[in-house]
Amino acid sequence: TRTKTSITLKWTKNTSAEGYVIEQYKNGAWTVIKTITSNATVNYTLSGLSPSTSYKFRIKAYNVAGDNNVYSPYANNTVNTLPSNISGFGYSARTHNSITLKWAKNASADGYEIEQYKNGTWTTIETISGNSTVSYKITGLSASTAYSFRIRAYKECGDKIYGDYVSKSVITLPSAVSGFTYSE
Repeated sequence: TRTKTSITLKWTKNTSAEGYVIEQYKNGAWTVIKTITSNATVNYTLSGLSPSTSYKFRIKAYNVAGDNNVYSPYANNTVNTLPSNISGFGYSARTHNSITLKWAKNASADGYEIEQYKNGTWTTIETISGNSTVSYKITGLSASTAYSFRIRAYKECGDKIYGDYVSKSVITLPSAVSGFTYSE
C-alpha cells in the first residue's frame, strides 16, 4: 500500500528464517531502516515520505548461527509515493452555459485528470499534461443546472499513479433575460 507520504512494504513469510533486515537507499548508500526479529512479521510501513518520490528498498532474511548472523540474498523493490492532493479546487468563472474550474499548481504532479458526473457515472472529460495548467473551461452546459466535477493529480512512473480525488459542485447561472423593453 502507498499514500502520498507512506509506503507499506510486504513479503511472503520465510519459514526458514528468524527475521528480516530492511534497507533503504539514501544519500548514495544502503541504510538499515528496520530489523525485524520475527519471521511472522511480513510487512513494514514507512511514513514521513515525500509525495511523488521514488524510493528504493531491499530486504534479506537472516538466521542467528552462533555469534554470527547468516543472510539470504537481497530482494529489491522500487516504490513511488502518490502525488499530493489538489488544493484550491473551485471555479474562477461561470456563465449560463460554461464553468471554468481552477486549482492550485501541484508541484508533485506531472498532470491532472478531470472528471464530470454524467448519467450516474464519473466520466473523464480532460487529461492535462504538465502541472502548470491550473484551469479548465467546460462549455455546452445548461443554464441553472448543478454540475459535479472531481480532479486528481497524476505522476508518470512507467504507469500513471494518482493522488486522491477532490470534488466540487457548481451551478451554472440562469440564462439572460430576453425581450426586455418598456411598456407605453
